Amino acid sequence: MQRAANNFLVRATHLCGSWRVLATIVWFVAAAAPARAATTWYVGNDGNDTFFPSCGTKVLPCRSVGQAIAMAAAGDTIIVGPGVYGDLDGSGVLGDFPGEDAATGGCNCMINVNKQLTILSRDGAYLTVLDAGGLRGRTVDIQASQTVFGKPSKGFTMRNGGTGIGLFTDPAVQKVKVQGNVASGNATGFNISGNGAGGNSVLAADNVAILNGVAFFLSGSTNLLQRNRALFNNEGFVVGGDAHKVTQNIAIGNSLAGFEIDVQAGALNPVADFSKNAALANINRGIEVVAAPGLGSNATVVIKKNNMFGNGDSVDNCGLFINNGDASASLTVTAKSNFWGMSTGIGVNPADSAGGACTTTAGGTVTLDTSSPAAKELGVAQKPLK
Repeated sequence: MQRAANNFLVRATHLCGSWRVLATIVWFVAAAAPARAATTWYVGNDGNDTFFPSCGTKVLPCRSVGQAIAMAAAGDTIIVGPGVYGDLDGSGVLGDFPGEDAATGGCNCMINVNKQLTILSRDGAYLTVLDAGGLRGRTVDIQASQTVFGKPSKGFTMRNGGTGIGLFTDPAVQKVKVQGNVASGNATGFNISGNGAGGNSVLAADNVAILNGVAFFLSGSTNLLQRNRALFNNEGFVVGGDAHKVTQNIAIGNSLAGFEIDVQAGALNPVADFSKNAALANINRGIEVVAAPGLGSNATVVIKKNNMFGNGDSVDNCGLFINNGDASASLTVTAKSNFWGMSTGIGVNPADSAGGACTTTAGGTVTLDTSSPAAKELGVAQKPLK
């Protein structure tokens, strides 16, 4: 009996050892197996979402961007050919015609980018149109970090958002890049958010917003707005949140301010860098700094090395307008080394005929520092958008 028991233990030990070896081999093979290669998916006006077994190749492209997104995996690329996507039949209703992009995933949007993807047009923004058909939501909603939506000469035109937003980045996203796109006919052209602390900023660069309510709305913290153009909107760039970099942007012919910097409670330094921008021929004001009611503490805004001239009209020509809406707050605006349209600096035509900055207060303290001479007119570098 004892010998039989000993033999059983020996066999069991050998068996367990075999399983350990087998498990080790399986783990090694799995670890050594190559990772899934990234795939490129294709969308075209000649595509069909119902191709069997699936669409998305060069030969058999998908018809809608949303179908390609649904089939893609994180890390993949989607290339969209020239043409119109979204409201294909012009009915103002999304999803009532084959191949239309429609609201998906409960996001109240036309195109829901809910995984890390690179989405590019083949031939550029002016030839690749995402038509929202008057959607009361978002034409493009980016919900995944590290998404790339467009590049210079590889972006999209987002139009007819109606009361909605051309492109929206979710506040939780990080390291998103939005480049080379055009927004037209939306309540807001580009709504850029996200917490960019620690190098995780959202980049919006080389985009154009024309004939929207607000061209660019920036919130969150520590994001980068660079080389964008706001042309003939109701308002150009509205900057809220904290510690953003806003540089080399151009605002021309907007009905209200070319740039509005909102100083909000808890975000006392909305722009860590506001430089090398141009506010030209805006109908009301070039740059407006607004302290929100309830600010309740000191705040500082630094505006340097910008071009501000030809804004407003002959009566109220205001290159820089400061509005302190809080009777208890102290607002300091430093506006040095800007070009005001005249070598003598702020306070003269064509930059600011009112003399100094135009200011209105609610009893708080406004300190304006323009002590250094005005800078020479700056060249604001812009890349061509094809």
